[in-house]
Amino acid sequence: MNIIYIPTEIRNLVINLLTDTNYPSYGQLATVSADNYPHVRTVHFRYSEAFGTLVCACNTESSKWNDLTKNPRASGCIFSHEQLVQLRWESTTKLVDAHTSTREEQELLTMLWNQMRPDVRRAYLLEVSQEEKSLKNPCPTLGAIIMYPTLWDIYTLGALNYGDGKRFVYTLTHNTWDKKQVSIISSKFF
Repeated sequence: MNIIYIPTEIRNLVINLLTDTNYPSYGQLATVSADNYPHVRTVHFRYSEAFGTLVCACNTESSKWNDLTKNPRASGCIFSHEQLVQLRWESTTKLVDAHTSTREEQELLTMLWNQMRPDVRRAYLLEVSQEEKSLKNPCPTLGAIIMYPTLWDIYTLGALNYGDGKRFVYTLTHNTWDKKQVSIISSKFF
């Protein structure tokens, strides 16, 4: 049975935010270090049709990669000023690097590389060599993080009044998404 990592009810919202070229979906990704310190950084989240979930590029020599190698759990947050919505999630992760043997994972690395701004690709390449190589082929230190959410927390702000906002939490239990309304200011369920 295939697991659906984005609840059907919010699928279009999530995909639209992750594929919007006018307002890129930058957000925060949090991991935990081996010595239990939280690490958070801004990343560019993407949607992968092949994996049906969120992904992001990652340098395989970064602390983010190292954290996820030791503890494959992460949480993330995106806020859209345009749609007045905040997406938060908790997930398990899978790391993909240049040594992958599957075609889908190789295509994911190529997709992420091609979607990077040229200046970011140059930075990756200059990190491994003093000379700039072709920007066409992915850098050997390019990795991908595939996120498999087990919880989504969706907060839609009130357009005029904070109190008019709505917040719902979706929890994956036995391959089924359970939805509950939650207070916008606490974790109290209704």
